[in-house]
Amino acid sequence: MLTRLRAQLRRPWPLRLRVTFAVTGATALVLAAAGVLVYVQFGRTLDARTDAELHDRVDALTTLAASVPPEELIPDSGEPFARAYRALEAHDLDALGALLTRFPELAAARGTNGNDLLGMAGATTHLMPKAV
Repeated sequence: MLTRLRAQLRRPWPLRLRVTFAVTGATALVLAAAGVLVYVQFGRTLDARTDAELHDRVDALTTLAASVPPEELIPDSGEPFARAYRALEAHDLDALGALLTRFPELAAARGTNGNDLLGMAGATTHLMPKAV
């Protein structure tokens, strides 16, 4: 039985089967090449578009920053609550007052840990105004 099977495998394959395998292999190669081409082209286009948009944003931000006078820029720019806390740490009541005037909602605002400014000032004694 084994010898008969070996004999059948040694016979040449029918022409129809050989042509089918050849066409299937060629189609697979063409599809693989097309896939690689599309992938590379899409990547290049996407990279170029992203670079162009980022350069446009940098140009727009540079123009915007140049149009704002330096005295109008906020020193230590950042979240108003964080700036108010820094003013508390520095015992800078004038800066704290200016921030509370400009952002009245700070009086009721809570930080990321749930504390408000008054609670933060009262919880740490080194932040309390010094008694005279």
